[in-house]
Amino acid sequence: EPVGVPGGDMDLEELLDWMFDASKTRTRTVRNTFSFIRTLIDAYTKGIVPTREYLQMAYYDEPELKAVAKRAIYYNIRPISNTKKEQDVASIVASGSSPIARFTHCEMLALEPHVILVSAHAGLEAFNTMWELKPKLCYLNGHRYSETTFIQSIRHPSRPKYNEYASAITNVVRAIKPVS
Repeated sequence: EPVGVPGGDMDLEELLDWMFDASKTRTRTVRNTFSFIRTLIDAYTKGIVPTREYLQMAYYDEPELKAVAKRAIYYNIRPISNTKKEQDVASIVASGSSPIARFTHCEMLALEPHVILVSAHAGLEAFNTMWELKPKLCYLNGHRYSETTFIQSIRHPSRPKYNEYASAITNVVRAIKPVS
């Protein structure tokens, strides 16, 4: 959600401002997220092998990151925006049972996503509450939700570990790639 607009929607221009750090806060979360998604899309559609080098190349390819931002949905679900750099774990966890959680869950289902990426421990706890997954999704694991949706837990994108990301991307592609 945009800073100062609790429960608000963010448009593409605001998301791009976050991705390219227009506020000069040195945040990398959105950009790393879309680099991950770009690499995932390319691994699925072009058969590339996800590597540290490919993820880093994706990070610097601004036109492709913008194109990916137009194709993906980015949720940062918190009832109140956090203006500090440190994460507010309690608020993130609580967002899974907040009034917006049910709406967000329904919206996600309506979008019929192929892949949902859930980042960090607190985000995973909130997601498990929101989605009432049985069994709960475990950190850094994947979960087949339906025939069309695969959910993957990843490390928080602000602090990437490229080998873990490459492994997660490989896991997702294996799970969603049709058997031929």
